[in-house]
Amino acid sequence: MSNDLINALENRVSTAVDTIENLRAEVKNLREDRQILEDKLRELLSKMETAEDTAPMAGSMGGSSMASHDEAPAMSNEHSAEDLNSGFSPARNVGGGFSTEY
Repeated sequence: MSNDLINALENRVSTAVDTIENLRAEVKNLREDRQILEDKLRELLSKMETAEDTAPMAGSMGGSSMASHDEAPAMSNEHSAEDLNSGFSPARNVGGGFSTEY
């Protein structure tokens, strides 16, 4: 009888270890996804600041080299939407800031 209990306990421990390893891998992926999103956000903010800094100069030259408000500028997309959405949950970031803890 005790042999059955030891086997059952061993199975539960093994399952728990597997679950922990899977969760650690998921956390790693989420951190990588968050880093990609933070980098893209920084890049976009930098582009916006650059555009704001150069906008008054373009208007004073009589012509505008900037796209109209109806046109969206083309952006490079290094990562597909699937890469960015795999495991990313906006619900974990409800406060609007990026948390370093999971």
